[in-house]
Amino acid sequence: MDIWTSILTSFFVASLLNYNSSDGNTNMVPSLKRILDHGIPVWIFSGDQDSVVPLLGSRTIVRELAQDMKFKVTVPYGAWFNEDQVGGWATEYGNLLTFATVRGASHMVSYAQPARALRLFQSFVNGQRLPDTADPSSG
Repeated sequence: MDIWTSILTSFFVASLLNYNSSDGNTNMVPSLKRILDHGIPVWIFSGDQDSVVPLLGSRTIVRELAQDMKFKVTVPYGAWFNEDQVGGWATEYGNLLTFATVRGASHMVSYAQPARALRLFQSFVNGQRLPDTADPSSG
């Protein structure tokens, strides 16, 4: 199946699901716990200029989720890089739960910072941590 068929199929299947206006108020923490219980990595990210879902709220929820799951910090909160610039800041808990910010991004991260959003997505999909040093070949 080519990528476009996969994308179109995903949108078609999504259109068959029955959503309502109250879905936005659903607490996702229990679902995230089940996902983590099965050893599936979860990444939560926020633009550091997001006024819709401020990063401090997301960071607090992730930290509390990590405490509930009894995850220890495996990567301390620190800068991650995209090429030769700070892309944002991130921390990891229990080698499964990552919280990352994207520097200079608002609510629509990929629109505001496409290169940084791509680096974040690539790292997640490839099962790699975000780079914690600048790429010397890019400067």
